[in-house]
Amino acid sequence: MDVAEKKIENWTLELNKKIIYEAQPRQNYFHESEADETLYGGSAGGGKTKAIIGDAIAFCVENPKVRVAIFRRTYPELEKSIIYEFRNTLPFWSYKYNDSKKTAIFSNQSIIEFNYCESEKDVYRYQSAEYDRIYFDELTHFTEFQYKYLLSRLRTTKKDIFPQVKSGTNPGNIGHAWVKKRFISGAKPEQQIERFDKETKTRFTTIFIPAKVWDNKYIIDNDPGYIDKLKRLPEDERRALLEGDWEVFAGQYFKEWRSDLHIIDYFDYDLEDCKKIVTFDWGYASWGTAIWLAVCPENKFGVQRVYQYREISQRKRNPEGWAEDMLVFFKIESIEFLVLPHDCFASEYGQRSIAETFKYIFNKNKMKINIVSGDTLTKGARLNRAAMTHQNLALADDGKPYLQIHRKCSKTIENLPMLIHDKNNPEDVEKCDIDHWYDALSMGLVKIYRTWKINSSPTKKTKKIYLGRKTLPIDRKTGEYITPPLEKIFERIKHKKVRKSLE
Repeated sequence: MDVAEKKIENWTLELNKKIIYEAQPRQNYFHESEADETLYGGSAGGGKTKAIIGDAIAFCVENPKVRVAIFRRTYPELEKSIIYEFRNTLPFWSYKYNDSKKTAIFSNQSIIEFNYCESEKDVYRYQSAEYDRIYFDELTHFTEFQYKYLLSRLRTTKKDIFPQVKSGTNPGNIGHAWVKKRFISGAKPEQQIERFDKETKTRFTTIFIPAKVWDNKYIIDNDPGYIDKLKRLPEDERRALLEGDWEVFAGQYFKEWRSDLHIIDYFDYDLEDCKKIVTFDWGYASWGTAIWLAVCPENKFGVQRVYQYREISQRKRNPEGWAEDMLVFFKIESIEFLVLPHDCFASEYGQRSIAETFKYIFNKNKMKINIVSGDTLTKGARLNRAAMTHQNLALADDGKPYLQIHRKCSKTIENLPMLIHDKNNPEDVEKCDIDHWYDALSMGLVKIYRTWKINSSPTKKTKKIYLGRKTLPIDRKTGEYITPPLEKIFERIKHKKVRKSLE
């Protein structure tokens, strides 16, 4: 049954006949949800954190000996929002708080854990945990891997308990795409629907309950100027945080990304005619990835395009295993070089470095692979890589991006558009758990440019016609070639206005 079809009564929490929490209309739907997974929110100021705290307290008070977890991405966020809100909602004498463990224990032995999960590997701290209910505040701050792994900790041995996960969030940040896909795409607001997980072949129900700042009477009554602050934000941020619009991505770093242009199913050139390299980013507990790039010959527009045509992404694979995996492809196609980040050349405790291990395995198999270091250490390296990625995602003179990625490179396609600006340095990409594909790709693009200086001449965006070449300007809107009238060409030649172009 949809939540909207139910008769929702005003939802309150009382302590000694004093109301400590009174749900607002949109929050009522959140509390009454019967879906396996519930998402509440949209715009800033919709009362997400308050709803999570109220729901968690009620669940613990009504059900003895249950264990609840509330997650934020980082500890400072946890301390400043969730823990602060909880301790301001309940009087201190109504529960026992363990500051070192960050837990609140009620008289009926129910427990709320206040947890954080900053990196993907942090999920393993909860490997043996068991929760009757889990909450996520600002769900889009989490990766899909973190969410799914922590979801596996949701189980109960209590007969009358229905395990649920409930979350609140705004649009944007690194989890925007997967949260939108899991909760919003294909569903109407307040409509509980059944979804199918292709990976696990399991079914589950979700519901999205939108809430905007206008639904929060406490802000409207006490801080009406807050809405004006949201209205003054840049357009993307305003649409996301004021209007709760999931079609924009506030904070997105590579705004030039276009799936219809950057993702392709075939190439204009045979790979045999291209210079090929492999670029690698090491990871063990987190993702490691190897990316194959092909540099095409210059086309009739003077453009040398880069194709990403293969990727391997793995966890918990040692250097020997990685070398053997890459060897499978090196035996059937040649590459110019293999690019590794600087830390792959460092030896620890007298053992071989990753670069030395790769070289040993390659030589053992009689494969001579040129291993080179990518620029990941020098001052300005990160900004150089970001600028090079921007440049390659931009449109060339032929109306296509300088960089195109084959559809099978799913991890790069999934994660590259989700990267956001660094909070402390907006010119840089935020370091996060999904940046491995960007790190490898950008390192390879910089190495390609410094090796072959491709596309180094200024982009010709004029409406001049260059006689003697096959290139004609393209209308950016229609994609059609622009052919000036012949009389104009002859007139310009007559007055020698194009002599420099002909030289």
